[in-house]
Amino acid sequence: EGFTEEELRLLASLTYFTQPVTVKEIAGLVDLAPLQAELELENLAERALVVGDTELKRFVLTPLVAEFLRRRKPDVVREGGDRIANRACALALENGYEQYDRFPLLEGVWPVVEAGLSILNGNNLQTVCDALTAFFDYTGRWDERIALDRLAEERAVEQGDFSKAGWRACQASEMHFRRKNAVDGLAAAERAMGHWQQAPEDPFQLGVIFRRRGMGYKLQKHYPKALAWIFTRSSRLTF
Repeated sequence: EGFTEEELRLLASLTYFTQPVTVKEIAGLVDLAPLQAELELENLAERALVVGDTELKRFVLTPLVAEFLRRRKPDVVREGGDRIANRACALALENGYEQYDRFPLLEGVWPVVEAGLSILNGNNLQTVCDALTAFFDYTGRWDERIALDRLAEERAVEQGDFSKAGWRACQASEMHFRRKNAVDGLAAAERAMGHWQQAPEDPFQLGVIFRRRGMGYKLQKHYPKALAWIFTRSSRLTF
């Protein structure tokens, strides 16, 4: 109850970060001047509510404080999340897609983008997935790409967008195959097929599934099985 409004906004926003965030980044999320935010964070660090680096330029919230705020101040925490989600979306769209010269900028603000990914919903989440695909590949963030595709797939299913859910499952499948993980790759391809069976049939989508299944069976060296699966389904293709 003794927190000032500024302290509460800072703490609420920090609940979404899993790695230290710079004073400048957090200040922009809570509408404070960087110098004021720095002073507020240093004060919170003295009270052992946040942890700063040796130069007190980056801060992270202690887990117990984060959990306490989620229980006692859910509205403030939710408002902080909305700010982070909007900022993450803007950063991804401005610096993502195939703008390789802007990837260093995106790398520099990655803690903010990462914090916002789990909060995004609906069309924003699907759009950010598209915007970050090349960045994930370029920077070797394969785990992050798989996790985001899986999250976007689940959200698309919740919204009844089975066509989009199928594409997200296919993208996750592709990444598993890159890692020579046939089991998870085939499982993702199966999910994609299940989603697309609930969407208008598209010959191109069927072709993608054939390709994914073939990649999986090739990794497992099940060549006869791959051929049999394709031949028994090829009659469904129309051009």
